[in-house]
Amino acid sequence: MIENCETSLFRKFDTHRDYLWEWIPSKGRSGGILVGINLHKYDVGSFKKGDYMIQLNLWDKENKFKWNILVVYGAAQEENKCEFLCELSRF
Repeated sequence: MIENCETSLFRKFDTHRDYLWEWIPSKGRSGGILVGINLHKYDVGSFKKGDYMIQLNLWDKENKFKWNILVVYGAAQEENKCEFLCELSRF
């Protein structure tokens, strides 16, 4: 389980700093989200992070198209199902 991660870790495999990295740590043995956006292809208008998801508003520079991307991870256990569904409805 990784609770804290420095951006220097991402720079080891993104040496040219071409990507914007956003992440949510895992909870126990499951969960965690890592999103990398290529800044040469997309402008990031905004992003919002929760406990189970990351939402990104992107502008595709080549196709001149807006994207609203929601990356979701919900554990299979019943334990946090209500919290997950409540957060999903708020997003």
